Amino acid sequence: MRKMMKLMVVLTVLMFFASPAVMGAQTDNSKDNKNVPAGDKPVKTEKPVTQAGKMNESPGLSPDSQMQKFQNDSLKTPKEVETQNRPQNTSGKQVEVKERIRLKQQEILMEHANLSVKEQSKLKNQNQIRVAVHTLLMAEDIDGGIGSQISAIAKEYNNSVKNTYSAEERIQNRDALSYFFFGGDKDASGEILRNIEQNQQRIENLNQLISECDCDDELRLMLQEQITALEKEQNRLRLMAQDELNNKGLLGGLFG
Repeated sequence: MRKMMKLMVVLTVLMFFASPAVMGAQTDNSKDNKNVPAGDKPVKTEKPVTQAGKMNESPGLSPDSQMQKFQNDSLKTPKEVETQNRPQNTSGKQVEVKERIRLKQQEILMEHANLSVKEQSKLKNQNQIRVAVHTLLMAEDIDGGIGSQISAIAKEYNNSVKNTYSAEERIQNRDALSYFFFGGDKDASGEILRNIEQNQQRIENLNQLISECDCDDELRLMLQEQITALEKEQNRLRLMAQDELNNKGLLGGLFG
């Protein structure tokens, strides 16, 4: 009887360990232990690095896009990278300068619009130069000392152009009889050409300063447009003065 009971206990134990649930659990544990060895740590993947350091991550870009950006940047010269990474100067002072320029330009244009048609035609060129000079004068507040240099040259140009327009007015007011017999006003024409020569150097200095200015693109364009207006007026005055000198009149043609 006791032998029969021992045999039944042994059979019960064997049947328990041979059951599918127990065998499956043992098999899964064996696989897990085989595939993930104890003590292993995740391996960190390093990103490609440049000579200056690791590649910077670009928020919002996919890994493929970041890699493409990195490859494109690696082909650029150091100068191109420096220019690309240089922050534009958008200081509050520059915003204020641009706003003051716009207001002054509108003010001058409104004053010109209130003149008669005849006066508008007569003062058209002078009014354009007035806008240009005031624009450059307001560049005084640009940081770095360049603004004050631009403003100083604009003051010199303004003083010179006053004498130029005074000489032009003498030419325009020359009586017809003197013009017919003696030709153009050589003194006034000579004064205009001398002022043009001096102002040409001032314009070249202004172009150089604006190219070196730590300005944003909008402010730089506003200043450059006024330089273009000055150059255009220089050409008009030069042609007018040369024509005046070339007109010797009746007596000048006979005895000159």
